[in-house]
Amino acid sequence: MMMTMSHRSSRARALLTVFLAMLVVALTRSGYARPMEGRLGIGGQTESGLLGQTLSLRYWVSDLGLQALAGFAAKSSTPTEVGFREYRIGVRLLYSITRTRLTNLVAGVGIATFIRDSKEESENPLFLDLFVSPELFLGDNFAVSAQVSFSIEFASSPRRSIGSAAWGAGFHYYF
Repeated sequence: MMMTMSHRSSRARALLTVFLAMLVVALTRSGYARPMEGRLGIGGQTESGLLGQTLSLRYWVSDLGLQALAGFAAKSSTPTEVGFREYRIGVRLLYSITRTRLTNLVAGVGIATFIRDSKEESENPLFLDLFVSPELFLGDNFAVSAQVSFSIEFASSPRRSIGSAAWGAGFHYYF
C-alpha cells in the first residue's frame, strides 16, 4: 500500500506538533529534580527509523549527558532474496530540558550510521539525528522512555529519502 504525499505530510505535521508540545511543557523547571550527575544507565532502545533495536549506554555529567548506541541485524540468503549483515552505531549528546522526581525530558543531537554488507550492495550512510524523549522512572534506578526523532542523511542514496521521522521506546537501569 502506497502512502500519498498528503498522508506523509500530515504524519510529519503530527510528529512536529508532538515535538513542539513536549518542548513547551518543558519550559519550566521543577523545584525538586532527580539527581542524575555521575549516573551510568545501561539499557535498550527500539525505534522505527534507522537504528532499529540497539543496546544503549547513557552517562550524565550534569544536565548534559552522552549516549552510545550499538546494534546488529542479519538475514540469511534465500533463493529469492539476498542476505545481509548490518552493524548499527550512534553517538548522541543529551540535554536534560527539565527534571522532576519521576520524569526527565531529554532532547539531543547525534550522529548515526549503519554498515551494511551484502552480496548485492555495501553502504554506510551518515545521519544527523535530532530527538526529544520523556523518561519515566518506575523506581529509584529503572526508567522507561519514548522518543520522537528526525534524521537527516548526509550521504544520500538515490533509493532513500534524505530526511525521515521516527518514534521509539527504550529502558535504562541507572547505577
